[in-house]
Amino acid sequence: MTFSELIRSVAGSFVPHKAGQQPRQEAQAQQPSPAPEALEADVYRPNPEWTRVNVSVQSRHNASILAPKCLEEAKQAADVLNKTTDPDTFFRKYDYLLGRFVILAECTKYTRFGGEQPTVTLARLYRQSYRNHVGKAMIDRCFARAQDKLALLAKPKDRLAAAEAFQKAFEPCLGCMGEELCRYQAEKYSQLTRLAAGEDLSAPAASDDSPASL
Repeated sequence: MTFSELIRSVAGSFVPHKAGQQPRQEAQAQQPSPAPEALEADVYRPNPEWTRVNVSVQSRHNASILAPKCLEEAKQAADVLNKTTDPDTFFRKYDYLLGRFVILAECTKYTRFGGEQPTVTLARLYRQSYRNHVGKAMIDRCFARAQDKLALLAKPKDRLAAAEAFQKAFEPCLGCMGEELCRYQAEKYSQLTRLAAGEDLSAPAASDDSPASL
C-alpha cells in the first residue's frame, strides 16, 4: 500500500457525534490483536520533534477544524513520501505523517470517519515492519536514480563519486533508520560500487570461499 492509498482509505467527510458516543468501527478495525510481545518487538518510536503534535483536541468544535486540516496535511506528506529520493526528507516526513494521525485519532472522540479509522492507520504507522517496508521502497528509488546517473558517466572516478554520493545522502540518517534499513541500504551501496567498477550485477559477487581457478 502506497502512502496515498493509505490516506485515501480514510474518508474526507467528518460527522460530529455526541460526547461518549463511539464512532462506527469498520471491519478492518475488528481484526484480532497480535500478542503483546509481538507488538512490543514491532513498535516504532518516532522523533517528537518531527511529529510536531502541538495541539490538543478537546471539543467537537476543535475536531471539526483540526480533522480536515490534518487530513490535508497528511495527503501532502504522503505525496512527498511516495516520490522523494532524499532520505532525510523521507524520515522526517514519515514522522510528520504519523503526527497528523496522532491528532486525527484524537479527533475520533468527537468526529466520525468513514473508511479506515485513523486509529487503525496510526497503528500501522507505528509498526517498525511497515516503516521498514516503505523505507526500502525509498532506498530503491534512490538506488535507481544513482544507477541512472552511473549509466551516463564514462570515467571510473566519476562513477565512483556517484556511488559515494548515494552513501553520503544516507549517512546523516543512519541513526534513525534501524538495523534492517541500514543493512538494506548497505547492500544497495555495495551493488552501486560494483556497478561503478564495471561489474555485472547479474553475475554472483566474488567470494573468498570460491575455489581457485586451475
